Amino acid sequence: MDNIIKIEIPEYITHIKLSNSRKAKYYKMTDKIPKKHKNLHIDNMGFYRDSLNRKIIKNSNTVGTPNIKAINGQDFYSGFLNPMVRAKIVSIMKSFFIDALKEIPPLKSSDFPIAFELEMHTTKNMLFDIDNKWIYTKVILDSLRFLNIIPEDNVNFVNKAGGISFKEIENQDDRKIIIKITKNNVI
Repeated sequence: MDNIIKIEIPEYITHIKLSNSRKAKYYKMTDKIPKKHKNLHIDNMGFYRDSLNRKIIKNSNTVGTPNIKAINGQDFYSGFLNPMVRAKIVSIMKSFFIDALKEIPPLKSSDFPIAFELEMHTTKNMLFDIDNKWIYTKVILDSLRFLNIIPEDNVNFVNKAGGISFKEIENQDDRKIIIKITKNNVI
């Protein structure tokens, strides 16, 4: 395999800010309410209220704080992620990688098919499954396609994509992704 290109992207995106301020969630009559709440009543909408008729906040530790989500491919197929949130995560990731890759010249037709690999240089502070980082491969290939660096991301042009390796570093500020694109004649 011939090495075509190696791209280093420092301080790659690891989290997405979904909102600047989380909304309050309130206890309903179907919820188990903590024992610290006393003298409550239930209103006609099914919400618990205190003696001053205020709804009881369920997420008091997080209300008003930014909602920040770690990027994790498992969220995309688990069924627990709202489709609008999925779209927002992908959109923000694509914007980041399009900006990071915009100076890369298009590959020549003789360079294809290619093999695509990622090296993720990060800390072990938050243990993760490396295979749950597949979303980076998908988004980066889509970004390369968007920028016309590759004409398509189908098997005629990219016949190997999925190799992600982990390289441990000490400081999260030194994180980087290295993209390796090589000619891959193996079909």
